[in-house]
Amino acid sequence: MLHNKLTQLKRAADLTSTMLQMAEAGQWSGLSEFQKQRTELLQQCFPLEADQQTADVRVVIETMIEQNQQLEQLCRKAQQSLQLELQSLNKNRKAVAAYQSN
Repeated sequence: MLHNKLTQLKRAADLTSTMLQMAEAGQWSGLSEFQKQRTELLQQCFPLEADQQTADVRVVIETMIEQNQQLEQLCRKAQQSLQLELQSLNKNRKAVAAYQSN
């Protein structure tokens, strides 16, 4: 049973790594599908029994948490960038509308 959960955790960690690489490359469109797959794997893995909380499991989880934090940071930066772009577009739209009404 431990081997199966460790394998699933490693697959979830691999998905996290792939998601991080995609975010670094600005490939946002495929992230949601990988997130869905990762969530399903993690739901199958947890909770862990006391005898399943091994050093190998801990290393995989810690690596996944670290990469996920990096991914979240990239997502926040991208969101902020999009918000600024949207604000700029809205200002331009208002300026055009004001110009056209005169």
